[in-house]
Amino acid sequence: MPYSSRIVCLANSRRDGGRCVAGRESLESGAFGKWVRPIGDRPDHEIWLSEQRYSDGHDARLLDIIEMRMTKHAPEGHQSENYILDSSYTWTKASRVSWDELSAAVERFPGALWLDGESTKHGQNDKVSETRAKTLSNSLILLELHNFVLRVANENSWNRTQRKVRAKFTCGGAQYILAVTDPIIEDKYLAARDGEYAVNKARVCVSLGGAFKGVCYKLVAAIITPESAKG
Repeated sequence: MPYSSRIVCLANSRRDGGRCVAGRESLESGAFGKWVRPIGDRPDHEIWLSEQRYSDGHDARLLDIIEMRMTKHAPEGHQSENYILDSSYTWTKASRVSWDELSAAVERFPGALWLDGESTKHGQNDKVSETRAKTLSNSLILLELHNFVLRVANENSWNRTQRKVRAKFTCGGAQYILAVTDPIIEDKYLAARDGEYAVNKARVCVSLGGAFKGVCYKLVAAIITPESAKG
Protein backbone atom coordinates (compact mmCIF):
# COMPACT_ATOMS: atom_id res chain seq x y z
CA MET A 1 0.00 0.00 0.00
CA PRO A 2 1.61 3.32 -1.05
CA TYR A 3 2.26 5.81 1.73
CA SER A 4 3.38 9.43 1.88
CA SER A 5 6.92 10.44 2.78
CA ARG A 6 8.41 13.89 3.29
CA ILE A 7 12.16 14.29 2.98
CA VAL A 8 14.70 17.10 2.92
CA CYS A 9 16.64 16.65 -0.32
CA LEU A 10 20.35 16.22 0.49
CA ALA A 11 21.41 14.66 -2.82
CA ASN A 12 20.15 14.68 -6.40
CA SER A 13 23.19 13.28 -8.11
CA ARG A 14 24.06 12.08 -11.56
CA ARG A 15 24.00 8.39 -12.37
CA ASP A 16 23.60 6.26 -15.46
CA GLY A 17 20.03 6.48 -16.72
CA GLY A 18 18.92 9.25 -14.40
CA ARG A 19 19.50 10.44 -10.86
CA CYS A 20 20.19 9.15 -7.37
CA VAL A 21 18.11 11.10 -4.87
CA ALA A 22 18.49 10.91 -1.10
CA GLY A 23 17.56 12.87 1.99
CA ARG A 24 16.45 12.72 5.56
CA GLU A 25 12.89 12.65 6.78
CA SER A 26 11.40 16.04 7.63
CA LEU A 27 9.59 15.59 10.93
CA GLU A 28 6.67 17.69 12.16
CA SER A 29 8.87 19.00 14.98
CA GLY A 30 11.26 20.45 12.41
CA ALA A 31 13.89 17.86 13.26
CA PHE A 32 15.52 15.44 10.82
CA GLY A 33 14.60 11.77 10.81
CA LYS A 34 16.14 8.74 9.15
CA TRP A 35 17.87 8.69 5.78
CA VAL A 36 15.70 7.80 2.79
CA ARG A 37 16.87 6.96 -0.71
CA PRO A 38 13.89 6.65 -3.10
CA ILE A 39 14.69 4.15 -5.84
CA GLY A 40 13.00 3.21 -9.07
CA ASP A 41 11.25 -0.13 -9.28
CA ARG A 42 13.61 -1.32 -12.04
CA PRO A 43 16.84 -3.36 -12.16
CA ASP A 44 19.32 -0.47 -11.71
CA HIS A 45 17.06 1.49 -9.33
CA GLU A 46 17.75 4.88 -10.96
CA ILE A 47 15.24 7.70 -10.62
CA TRP A 48 14.28 8.94 -14.06
CA LEU A 49 14.64 12.67 -14.68
CA SER A 50 10.88 12.94 -15.21
CA GLU A 51 10.24 11.34 -11.80
CA GLN A 52 12.21 13.96 -9.86
CA ARG A 53 10.49 16.93 -11.46
CA TYR A 54 7.65 18.90 -9.96
CA SER A 55 4.43 19.57 -11.85
CA ASP A 56 5.80 22.98 -12.93
CA GLY A 57 8.71 21.26 -14.72
CA HIS A 58 11.46 22.25 -12.27
CA ASP A 59 13.88 19.66 -10.93
CA ALA A 60 13.97 18.85 -7.23
CA ARG A 61 16.74 20.92 -5.64
CA LEU A 62 19.00 20.45 -2.67
CA LEU A 63 17.34 21.56 0.59
CA ASP A 64 13.82 21.31 -0.86
CA ILE A 65 11.35 19.59 1.45
CA ILE A 66 9.70 17.12 -0.92
CA GLU A 67 6.48 15.19 -0.53
CA MET A 68 6.52 11.86 -2.39
CA ARG A 69 5.02 8.40 -2.11
CA MET A 70 6.74 5.08 -1.48
CA THR A 71 5.48 1.54 -1.90
CA LYS A 72 7.81 -0.33 0.47
CA HIS A 73 11.18 -0.48 2.21
CA ALA A 74 13.68 -2.29 -0.04
CA PRO A 75 17.11 -2.47 1.66
CA GLU A 76 19.89 -3.95 -0.45
CA GLY A 77 23.06 -4.90 1.41
CA HIS A 78 24.70 -1.83 2.97
CA GLN A 79 22.12 0.42 1.29
CA SER A 80 19.62 0.07 4.11
CA GLU A 81 18.05 3.45 3.23
CA ASN A 82 16.38 2.30 -0.01
CA TYR A 83 12.62 2.71 -0.48
CA ILE A 84 10.77 1.96 -3.72
CA LEU A 85 9.22 5.07 -5.21
CA ASP A 86 5.57 5.22 -6.26
CA SER A 87 6.23 6.77 -9.66
CA SER A 88 2.53 7.41 -10.34
CA TYR A 89 2.63 10.32 -7.88
CA THR A 90 4.19 13.65 -8.86
CA TRP A 91 6.57 15.11 -6.28
CA THR A 92 5.46 18.27 -4.47
CA LYS A 93 7.74 20.92 -3.00
CA ALA A 94 6.42 21.74 0.47
CA SER A 95 9.09 24.20 1.59
CA ARG A 96 12.86 24.60 1.94
CA VAL A 97 15.42 24.24 4.70
CA SER A 98 17.86 27.07 5.42
CA TRP A 99 21.61 26.76 5.97
CA ASP A 100 21.13 27.36 9.68
CA GLU A 101 18.37 24.75 9.92
CA LEU A 102 20.55 22.26 8.05
CA SER A 103 23.11 22.28 10.87
CA ALA A 104 20.91 19.84 12.81
CA ALA A 105 21.35 17.26 10.03
CA VAL A 106 25.17 17.30 10.08
CA GLU A 107 26.55 14.05 11.44
CA ARG A 108 29.60 13.47 13.57
CA PHE A 109 32.44 12.00 11.54
CA PRO A 110 32.61 8.28 12.38
CA GLY A 111 36.42 7.99 12.26
CA ALA A 112 36.40 6.41 8.80
CA LEU A 113 34.06 6.72 5.87
CA TRP A 114 32.79 3.18 6.17
CA LEU A 115 35.98 1.20 5.44
CA ASP A 116 39.30 2.65 4.26
CA GLY A 117 42.36 1.15 2.61
CA GLU A 118 41.17 0.61 -0.99
CA SER A 119 41.73 3.17 -3.74
CA THR A 120 41.15 3.59 -7.46
CA LYS A 121 43.80 4.86 -9.87
CA HIS A 122 42.74 8.50 -9.48
CA GLY A 123 41.21 8.45 -6.02
CA GLN A 124 42.17 7.70 -2.44
CA ASN A 125 40.19 5.61 0.03
CA ASP A 126 37.37 5.80 -2.51
CA LYS A 127 36.22 2.21 -2.85
CA VAL A 128 35.19 -0.82 -0.79
CA SER A 129 35.08 -4.38 -2.07
CA GLU A 130 31.61 -5.88 -2.27
CA THR A 131 32.68 -8.56 0.20
CA ARG A 132 33.76 -5.99 2.81
CA ALA A 133 30.70 -3.82 2.14
CA LYS A 134 28.47 -6.68 3.27
CA THR A 135 29.60 -5.95 6.84
CA LEU A 136 28.18 -2.40 6.65
CA SER A 137 24.68 -1.25 7.54
CA ASN A 138 24.39 2.23 6.00
CA SER A 139 25.47 4.15 2.91
CA LEU A 140 24.75 7.86 3.44
CA ILE A 141 26.24 10.58 5.64
CA LEU A 142 26.18 14.38 5.77
CA LEU A 143 29.48 15.95 6.83
CA GLU A 144 30.58 19.53 7.38
CA LEU A 145 33.97 20.14 5.74
CA HIS A 146 36.28 23.13 5.94
CA ASN A 147 39.08 24.11 3.56
CA PHE A 148 38.80 21.19 1.16
CA VAL A 149 39.70 21.15 -2.51
CA LEU A 150 37.84 20.38 -5.73
CA ARG A 151 40.15 19.02 -8.42
CA VAL A 152 39.37 19.17 -12.14
CA ALA A 153 41.54 16.99 -14.38
CA ASN A 154 41.57 14.52 -17.23
CA GLU A 155 41.40 10.91 -16.10
CA ASN A 156 42.03 7.76 -18.08
CA SER A 157 39.96 4.79 -16.96
CA TRP A 158 37.88 2.05 -18.55
CA ASN A 159 39.85 2.67 -21.78
CA ARG A 160 38.65 6.23 -22.16
CA THR A 161 39.76 9.69 -21.10
CA GLN A 162 37.39 12.21 -19.59
CA ARG A 163 37.53 15.27 -17.38
CA LYS A 164 36.27 14.68 -13.88
CA VAL A 165 35.71 16.61 -10.69
CA ARG A 166 36.97 15.11 -7.44
CA ALA A 167 36.83 16.32 -3.85
CA LYS A 168 40.00 16.12 -1.76
CA PHE A 169 39.63 16.33 2.02
CA THR A 170 40.88 14.94 5.29
CA CYS A 171 38.66 13.53 8.03
CA GLY A 172 39.55 11.51 11.06
CA GLY A 173 43.21 11.64 10.06
CA ALA A 174 42.54 9.92 6.72
CA GLN A 175 42.87 11.48 3.26
CA TYR A 176 40.03 11.07 0.78
CA ILE A 177 39.85 11.82 -2.94
CA LEU A 178 36.32 11.01 -4.12
CA ALA A 179 34.50 11.48 -7.41
CA VAL A 180 31.86 14.22 -7.38
CA THR A 181 28.46 13.36 -8.90
CA ASP A 182 26.60 16.54 -7.95
CA PRO A 183 25.51 17.76 -11.43
CA ILE A 184 25.43 21.45 -10.48
CA ILE A 185 28.98 21.31 -9.10
CA GLU A 186 30.13 19.28 -12.12
CA ASP A 187 28.69 21.81 -14.57
CA LYS A 188 30.30 24.72 -12.73
CA TYR A 189 33.80 23.28 -12.40
CA LEU A 190 33.99 21.42 -15.71
CA ALA A 191 33.42 24.81 -17.33
CA ALA A 192 36.59 26.04 -15.59
CA ARG A 193 40.21 25.23 -16.33
CA ASP A 194 41.91 22.13 -15.02
CA GLY A 195 43.30 22.70 -11.55
CA GLU A 196 42.45 22.74 -7.86
CA TYR A 197 39.87 25.04 -6.30
CA ALA A 198 39.60 25.67 -2.56
CA VAL A 199 36.21 25.50 -0.86
CA ASN A 200 36.13 27.25 2.49
CA LYS A 201 33.04 25.63 4.01
CA ALA A 202 30.41 23.17 2.84
CA ARG A 203 28.08 20.43 3.97
CA VAL A 204 28.73 17.38 1.89
CA CYS A 205 26.58 14.30 1.32
CA VAL A 206 28.78 11.24 0.81
CA SER A 207 27.26 8.04 -0.52
CA LEU A 208 28.54 4.48 -0.76
CA GLY A 209 27.18 3.22 -4.05
CA GLY A 210 25.83 -0.19 -4.87
CA ALA A 211 28.15 -2.94 -6.05
CA PHE A 212 29.56 -2.67 -9.60
CA LYS A 213 31.82 -5.47 -10.78
CA GLY A 214 32.52 -6.43 -7.18
CA VAL A 215 33.29 -2.90 -5.95
CA CYS A 216 31.32 -0.18 -4.14
CA TYR A 217 32.49 3.39 -4.73
CA LYS A 218 32.41 6.29 -2.28
CA LEU A 219 30.95 9.35 -4.00
CA VAL A 220 30.40 12.99 -3.12
CA ALA A 221 26.74 13.14 -4.09
CA ALA A 222 26.09 16.76 -3.07
CA ILE A 223 27.99 19.85 -1.99
CA ILE A 224 25.97 22.52 -0.20
CA THR A 225 27.56 25.89 0.61
CA PRO A 226 26.12 28.84 2.56
CA GLU A 227 25.80 30.64 -0.81
CA SER A 228 24.02 27.83 -2.64
CA ALA A 229 21.65 27.32 0.30
CA LYS A 230 20.17 30.76 -0.38
CA GLY A 231 18.88 29.71 -3.80
